[in-house]
Amino acid sequence: MIIQGQRDFLVDKASSFLAMAAQVFASVKQRVVLGVAGGDVVSEVLVNLSRLDLPWDRIHLFLLEEMLASSTNHKTVAQQVSLSLAGRLHPGMIHSFPVSDNGNLIHGADAYLQELELLGGSFDLILVSCGEDGHIASLYPNHHAIEYGERAFLIFDNAPEPPLKRMTASSELLRKADTGVLLAFGEKRRAALTKFFDTYLSEVECPAKLMTKLQRYYLLTDQDVDIP
Repeated sequence: MIIQGQRDFLVDKASSFLAMAAQVFASVKQRVVLGVAGGDVVSEVLVNLSRLDLPWDRIHLFLLEEMLASSTNHKTVAQQVSLSLAGRLHPGMIHSFPVSDNGNLIHGADAYLQELELLGGSFDLILVSCGEDGHIASLYPNHHAIEYGERAFLIFDNAPEPPLKRMTASSELLRKADTGVLLAFGEKRRAALTKFFDTYLSEVECPAKLMTKLQRYYLLTDQDVDIP
């Protein structure tokens, strides 16, 4: 489903879609697994979501990406999520990306996947925003990470934009999600939307297209674009 409108309206709609889907999953499952990426617009949706009456004690949240730079100039995705949800999730329900005692990020990525496996191994819901180049999470166009073909959390240190060192869910992990919400806000996203609707481009060239592989996805944009 593709919805166009003003930003405030779309933030409300995104929150509503996530809330309704979470309620449906909670009616048939003991635990609901939500994956979220970073970004200001994702934070806006999470703030809205935190105001809604949901089975918060059954919602587990995982990060679809994390910034691994040592610089304090970049707030981590875990910090963004914690601030946005304002304590609505119970302790331990926000699964921050782990770093082992010896700082081995590869081991941390393996451990993170194992945490997800204990909860079923896939996401019920994912919330991502679209970058200017069509990237989602930290999967960038024509980057080696987008071409990795297995379910995994990946570590790399050559992102096309800072911070260079990142963790991201793989494309295969994202495509196994059931329901997704994709946000594309702002004039700078017009080129990405053009790529998204270009049937000749692949997911490698426009990672946002991964959302079309889900059982259900919602694209919300404040841009007036031609929809095929």
